Amino acid sequence: MDYKDKSDFIAEDSLSDNSLIKSDPSFVDYLFFHNLIDKFCWLIKLHYSEKDCIKKKLYRIDELFQRFLLKNNVNFEKASKCLCHEPDLTKLEFHLAKGWHNELSRIEPLNNSFLDIGTNKYINRRKLDGTIVWNVIQGYYSFYEFYSCIAVSVNPKIQIKGHKQLSNEINNHTLGKIRNRLSFYPFSLYSTMNKNNLPEHPPHCKFIYSRYPRDDSKDIYELEHDVKSAFNFINNKNIVSIIDVFYGFRLWANYTGLYILLRLSDGGYQFFLINNISLIVFFAGGMAELSTIFSIGESEYINLVKKFTELYINKNEKYSLNKYLVPAFIRLRLYKHLGIISSSINFIEPRTLTPHLNNNLQ
Repeated sequence: MDYKDKSDFIAEDSLSDNSLIKSDPSFVDYLFFHNLIDKFCWLIKLHYSEKDCIKKKLYRIDELFQRFLLKNNVNFEKASKCLCHEPDLTKLEFHLAKGWHNELSRIEPLNNSFLDIGTNKYINRRKLDGTIVWNVIQGYYSFYEFYSCIAVSVNPKIQIKGHKQLSNEINNHTLGKIRNRLSFYPFSLYSTMNKNNLPEHPPHCKFIYSRYPRDDSKDIYELEHDVKSAFNFINNKNIVSIIDVFYGFRLWANYTGLYILLRLSDGGYQFFLINNISLIVFFAGGMAELSTIFSIGESEYINLVKKFTELYINKNEKYSLNKYLVPAFIRLRLYKHLGIISSSINFIEPRTLTPHLNNNLQ
């Protein structure tokens, strides 16, 4: 299918009889980004979920990330082939700490509902400290810092001074080096990617229950095609990946789309958008952390986490009382659980009883 305008990327249920579009045709711009991000997230859900989870439409960010690590066999031997052996610890810490701070800020007030991204119902609808506009902007800057960390782990000489420089470094240099080593499907997708480089999807992705819920005519292969086509639509002259989608959405939200986003204060659009951004940022944070762990070593990485904990987490009661809900600490527990790190992580134990978190990950 040839895509001619933004509406070609938007699910029919979003376009038909939509009061927001009728009152403001520019709402189509929002729907373009919303649907593209949503489809990207469904690639994650379908590729890394067990069939029972898909049938019941029950998804959790931490469980998806664990399967992401397991299915791709993330390990030092594989990752070290694309990382610099003389890393710049100062740069890595700078970008990683900023990414942690922004990721944490955008999910306030801190509670376990951000992990639950099931689509069978509006589960634990998020109530934000701040507007949806600020949430989108913080989501982008979290992603930006995490991807800056990844770029620096591969090329420590680069000076990240803005999106265009980072996008150029990621798309033209970093992605090819880290693909299937530190960056995995669908984060490894880019606009000019050859079909032969796409992974084989689980057998259950061929069944009807694995179709895209907003357009049940589309399976994972068609969603994949839509995402790549949308990348090309954003810029058909340069290589485009998920980082460019976030940047375009941030610009739109920060300038032309302010009042449209403010009108999303209620309803499913905001709910699913927040969940989707949380999912993508959580995975980006994980890839940044893994690039740092494999670059500077486990003990140095643990020292970075301890430093951030002492300087920021422990000084803010809302975090120190709920350490198991800090995204970076959730991922750290998974690294420990899977044997990616072996050091003690007792310093992330909260000052209260552990809140609900799935501790039975297999």
